Amino acid sequence: MAADASWANILVMRNPDGSLDTFRQEETVALLTDEQIDAIRPFAEELEIPADQLVLREGQTELDFLVVLRGGIEFSATDSFGKKNIPVVRLPERSFTGDLSFFTNTPLVGDGRTTGATRILRVRHSDFRRLLSAEPDLAAVILRAFVLRQGFKFRHGVGAVVLIGKANDPDILKLRIFLSRSDYPHNLIEPDAKDENGKPRFESFGVGIADLPIAVIQGKRVLRRPSVFELASELGFLEKLPSEHVYDLAIVGSGPAGLAAAVYGASEGLDTLVIEGTALGGQAGASRRIENYLGFPAGISGVELTSRAVSQARKFGARTATPYRIEALEPGTDRHLVRLEEGNEISAGAVLLAVRAVTAVKTDAPVPASASARSPVQSSGHR
Repeated sequence: MAADASWANILVMRNPDGSLDTFRQEETVALLTDEQIDAIRPFAEELEIPADQLVLREGQTELDFLVVLRGGIEFSATDSFGKKNIPVVRLPERSFTGDLSFFTNTPLVGDGRTTGATRILRVRHSDFRRLLSAEPDLAAVILRAFVLRQGFKFRHGVGAVVLIGKANDPDILKLRIFLSRSDYPHNLIEPDAKDENGKPRFESFGVGIADLPIAVIQGKRVLRRPSVFELASELGFLEKLPSEHVYDLAIVGSGPAGLAAAVYGASEGLDTLVIEGTALGGQAGASRRIENYLGFPAGISGVELTSRAVSQARKFGARTATPYRIEALEPGTDRHLVRLEEGNEISAGAVLLAVRAVTAVKTDAPVPASASARSPVQSSGHR
């Protein structure tokens, strides 16, 4: 980055009052040292990209990790109604692409284009976790930026879902709770809101009052009276769960206990899946402030604790499946079957129940009241 370059030239998105968003900008758009870039090279290929070339595309998943060596990449996204292209961020030399969607594989909400002739390092998606594991100090810089960028998107509504319906509608409340606890930006518009022509705004999406509530995704896709499951599916949250695959460890529940187990299991090389029926974080994820959690003497919000824990688990390769509700648990001899809603099912060598109560889970075999360390079906709770 040139010595006279200012953050105003890098961070394009501004606050509602027009001021520059300056929240921890040196970490949000972190600039890598020569040593850090050299550590990436064994995992990457070096490419020369022409000016105004699309390098990352809206809707893309399984993203590659790009480091800018020369030139720059600018990201832009359409507004919530799909009508206006808004510049989001300009990444200069020594910076890198990505946010937490790298781990969730949710579709990219904007396009990334080169601002001029640009040289990059490209780490394939399949090699990205190997890089993080091999270079823990570098991983800390990357993950910190990913978390901050997710917050940046949330504050500015980048890629926001538009919900149209009454604020006190139970269906709207369920959708808003899921999106908020999933750290996904969204806006709520009341049914009587008018567009620039004085007509009800929802009519511009080709729906009537009987179709409400609706969810509008990137101004293009309209869901009529969607369930949380349908909305999550459309946003790309749902992990593909091949029924023939056998996980080493399936964890039911994603509160602090479940996420801690995911970190420990995945870090030891276990093929780990976390299953959650609502939103990651469990009840703790909805807490405004947690004062009694180990390692945070000043307290931490439930959303931030969840975000950090999920990022840590995904760093080690743990996968998450949400919102999947469990319908039955069938213990077996060498593998155990977990039946989920919508006809999905998964098999695992061990199942850990990290939930407040397990009475709602139907099993075809008794679950021990006090499971031993050898038991394939274990119960763990948090309060």
